[in-house]
Amino acid sequence: MSTQQNRQIRELVDGLSQRPDRPMPTLRPEEPRGGIPSRRGYVERAYQPGSGGGTAGIASPLTEGATASAGTPVFDREFYDRSTYYANDYLLAVEMRPLKRIWMRDANGSAVELHFAEPDPYAT
Repeated sequence: MSTQQNRQIRELVDGLSQRPDRPMPTLRPEEPRGGIPSRRGYVERAYQPGSGGGTAGIASPLTEGATASAGTPVFDREFYDRSTYYANDYLLAVEMRPLKRIWMRDANGSAVELHFAEPDPYAT
């Protein structure tokens, strides 16, 4: 064995035996700090969702259909391929086209696009 390995073994044995001739290490005492002083808060601008001036978020309510140039709504949807969904006992089967994407508009008239995950026909 090398000298380094012998030293590591001795340190390990000394640490496990908790020899009383060496005092246990302690943490230094923490000075008391007190609580956080109370104070009145303020805001620069009272932000309300959908209050304009920003692009963060969607203003409720959502309405289906993106607005066309003539002002009439265009109902546009995109679907996944046709799939067959089975009941747990396989006595009932339903064939349908799951919704993939739908276009809507929010209260500010901005376009909103919702994407849906493709469902697993065999999931229970």
